[in-house]
Amino acid sequence: MPLARSVTSPASHTEGKRVDVDVFHLDEIPGAMDNMGWTVAPKLMRRWFANPLFRMSQDMREAKARDARGARIDLDSMTLKPEQYDDQILKMEWVLGFERVKKLAFEFIKTPNWKTPNGVDLLRKRLTKQGWKPGKLLPMKLGHMGMGARELDSVCQINRYKHKDPRTHVDDFLGAIGSFTFKIAVVGSASWGPIKGNIFTIKKMGLYIRDTYDFNGEYESLGVWKRSQCLTLLDVAEYVALLIKKDYLTIYKKFSGAVPVFNFNFHQWQDKHHSGGDFIIYSDVFWFDADVTEINLDEY
Repeated sequence: MPLARSVTSPASHTEGKRVDVDVFHLDEIPGAMDNMGWTVAPKLMRRWFANPLFRMSQDMREAKARDARGARIDLDSMTLKPEQYDDQILKMEWVLGFERVKKLAFEFIKTPNWKTPNGVDLLRKRLTKQGWKPGKLLPMKLGHMGMGARELDSVCQINRYKHKDPRTHVDDFLGAIGSFTFKIAVVGSASWGPIKGNIFTIKKMGLYIRDTYDFNGEYESLGVWKRSQCLTLLDVAEYVALLIKKDYLTIYKKFSGAVPVFNFNFHQWQDKHHSGGDFIIYSDVFWFDADVTEINLDEY
C-alpha cells in the first residue's frame, strides 16, 4: 500500500519535481493501535502475523469438522493444534469493561435466556458422552472450575449467543473482536431420585467468548489507517465522500498518509510473505452463580 508524497524541487535543480514514495506496511497497524492506547487488539494482530500461514475454513469458523465420510460434525475444541487457537490474550475482565458488551452479557446469563429446550438437550448429550444414563443412582460429575474455556467448550457448553457488532464505536474492542459469540457452560452433577427424577445440580456456570481471528470476506472494510491511528467514523465518512467525488487534493491535504484497509490486504500479505495464520480465540472464564440450582433432565 504505497503512500506517495510529492516534493517540489528548488528552482536551481534542473531535474524537476521529486516524488518520495513512503510504503505503509500492513504489519505497522499494531503500532498504530499501540499509539491509540489499545492493548488487546494489537496483541491479537501480532499473533496473527507471527503464526505460520493458515487460512481458516468455513467449517472451522462455524465450529464444524468433517468425518472420514466427509459429513459435517461438531468440532471438538480439544483437537485444535496450538497455532490454531489462543486462550491467553482475551480476558473477560477486559471484555466486561465495555458497558455495551457487559449489558449483553448480563442479559444472556439470565435464566430464561440460556435455559432453553435446545440447551437442556445439549446438556443431556454432554452427560451421555461422559457415560451418564437416565436413572443412574450414583451422582455423576460434569466438569470443574479448573477448566479453561476451550475445555469447557468440549465438555460442558450448553448455550450460545451470537452478537453482530453494529460498528458504532471505533475502540480496542472493535479492533480486537467486533462480532463474537458468548457461550455458557455448566459444571455440576447429574443424579436420579424417585421424586424429582433425573436432575442436574448446578455448582457454577461459566461465561466466555469464542471468536475467530480471520479475514473472511474479501472486501470487508477494516477502517482507514495511518501510521499513528485509525480514522474516526466521522472522518471515514468524509474520506469516502471525497473518494466518490474524486477530490484527491482534499484527501491529500486533510488525510495525508491515510490508507483504506480491507480483508483482502491480509490475504495478499499471506501470499507474499507465506506467513500469517488465522486462529480461534477463547477468552478466560467469568464464573457466576445461576438463578436456578437444578435442571430437570426429563424436561422437554
